[in-house]
Amino acid sequence: MTDTLKDAPRTTALAPRAFSLMPQSLGEAKEIAALIANSDFAPKDYKGKPDNVIVALQVGADLGLKPMQALQNIAVINGRPSIYGDAALALVMPALERFLETFEGAEGTDTFTAVCIAKRKGWPDETRRTFSVADAKRANLWGKTGPWTQYTKRMMQFRARGWTLRDVGADLLLGLVLAEEAQDYPPIDGTVMSSEVVQPPKALTVFEQVPDALRDTIEKAFTTLNMTPGARLAKLNEFFGGDGINPEEQATALLEWCRDEYAKRKTGQPRKKGSNVKAKPDGAVPSIASPPPAPAPAGPPPDSPVDQSQPDGEKVLF
Repeated sequence: MTDTLKDAPRTTALAPRAFSLMPQSLGEAKEIAALIANSDFAPKDYKGKPDNVIVALQVGADLGLKPMQALQNIAVINGRPSIYGDAALALVMPALERFLETFEGAEGTDTFTAVCIAKRKGWPDETRRTFSVADAKRANLWGKTGPWTQYTKRMMQFRARGWTLRDVGADLLLGLVLAEEAQDYPPIDGTVMSSEVVQPPKALTVFEQVPDALRDTIEKAFTTLNMTPGARLAKLNEFFGGDGINPEEQATALLEWCRDEYAKRKTGQPRKKGSNVKAKPDGAVPSIASPPPAPAPAGPPPDSPVDQSQPDGEKVLF
C-alpha cells in the first residue's frame, strides 16, 4: 500500500479564484457602477444612476459590506444614508458576547414593550433598550399607515434594536441609523420621505479632469498607503472640493502629500525638502545662487526611481 501511494501521480488542487466587484480605482468604480446600474439586479433607486452606485459602494466599503450587499442594504432617506436593521445586526453581531430580543408586558396594552439586550465583548455591563406601545403613541407612530399598522411588533422590535446597536456598536455602524427608524423621521424642508438618490461629490468630477498618468499615480499612491475608500474620498474632497481650483496643480499637491505621508510612515519624519541656500565656510553669508550641479552619478533604471530626500536613497513606490 505504501509503494502504491508513493508511486501515484500527485496533483495540486488549485483554489478557486474569488470574484469581487470591489473597485480598486476610480476608473474601475465607474465601470462597475455602470455595469450594475444597467443590470436588472440594481435596486430601483440605483437603476440607471451609476454615480449613485459609486457613492453607495463607498459607504458600504467603509462599513465592511461587499458591493451588492451595500446596494441592497443602504438606503438614502430624507437626504441621509441609513442601513436596514438586519444588515446592521449582521455588522455588529461579531463584536457581541450576547444578544437577545424579546417582548414584555401584555399584548394589546400600552405596557407591551419590545426589549433588546446586547453585551459587547470586553464590556462589563449589558446594554438594554426598550420601545413600548406607549412610546409609539407619544411619537405619533401607533396606527400610522404602512408598516406601523401592518407589522407593529416588527417595527417596535426594529426601534429597540436600532437604539441598542447604535449604543454598543457606534464605531461599527459609523453613525448610521436604521432605515426603519429613518422612515419615521419628519421631512426636512418639505422633502419627500422616501428613498432618494444622492449626487456624487464634486471632488470626483474635478478629479476626472486630471491627466490620466497623474491620476493613475495618485490612485497607486492611495493603494500603497492602504487608504480606505472613505479616506480616499475625504482626501479628494480636501484637495478638489473647492471652487476655482486648477485640477492639475491640486493633483500635484495631493501627490506630494502622499509622498510625505509615505515618508512619515516609513521613517517617522517628513521628507527632507531641498534648498537652494548653500552655507559658506567661516561664517560667510549664504548665497541664494547655487553652484552648477555636479554630474549625476549612475543610478537605477527609470522604472525604479530613487528619492534622494529619503534616507539611504529609499525607493519611491509612486
